[in-house]
Amino acid sequence: MAKTPEQEMDGPSTPEAGGAPAAQAAGKVFNVATGRRVTLNETFKLLQPLTSYSGSPAYAAERGGDIKHSLADISLAEQHLGYTPKVNFEEGLQRTVEWYRSQEKAGDARTPVLKTSRS
Repeated sequence: MAKTPEQEMDGPSTPEAGGAPAAQAAGKVFNVATGRRVTLNETFKLLQPLTSYSGSPAYAAERGGDIKHSLADISLAEQHLGYTPKVNFEEGLQRTVEWYRSQEKAGDARTPVLKTSRS
């Protein structure tokens, strides 16, 4: 199976690659992200040209458990893995869309396919 964009992107060093000592990283949970907040509306607007989707977002009433604000704290990954984002959110999103499209062309049935026929 092809690597996902997250596996292919220039991301953090790993213990296997000689990055962080395994003992220093063992048992910890790390956020690997850009370190900046991106709203769903911003993400939607960025995805529209990448997917040729011309529709509008469908807003609904707030639901219990909805997360209003989210920002992945990457400080532990920076501290223990020496992580620094090398790809910004926009480029990562573009790479992700391209990866899904490549899987569709390759006919990998295990990979969900981006549907862009709706407009």
